[in-house]
Amino acid sequence: MLLLLLVGYRLHKSRKASATHETHSAHEAHAPYNAPDSPAIPDSPNTPDTTAPPLTSHYAQICALMEEQQLFQRSDLKVSDVAALLGTNTSYVSQSIKAGRGCTFPQFVNLYRVAYAKRLMKEQPDIKMLALSEASGFANETSFFRTFRAIEGVTPKEMMARNG
Repeated sequence: MLLLLLVGYRLHKSRKASATHETHSAHEAHAPYNAPDSPAIPDSPNTPDTTAPPLTSHYAQICALMEEQQLFQRSDLKVSDVAALLGTNTSYVSQSIKAGRGCTFPQFVNLYRVAYAKRLMKEQPDIKMLALSEASGFANETSFFRTFRAIEGVTPKEMMARNG
């Protein structure tokens, strides 16, 4: 019985490795998504992680969808929502983001939210923190402050004070 399980496992691993190799070969045929260069903490979440393998066209579609429809502004946004809009499954969306950006779906969305909040701070220097957090798609102010600080290294108030 144990021998059958071991043989089945090895077959599964062999097929999975073969499929992964074929998938990577197919993706290498596509030109990578070219996004502008940026500092270590990107102003635009679609800036690729240069240590990641070549980006998939799906990752580019996810970025375009986030930017065009500004889905990140929805505080209840789920990976299943993006998958449904793209006509694919949640695993493929998550894998595309992981390959293209090197992060999870929530981290990816939060990069967009923080970038948008920074833009609003420049455009509307008198904006209140609650309005800023809500406009950026955060469910609450606490989450906004925690996430902003984790990504930028300073709180939104500190950044606003520095900028003017």
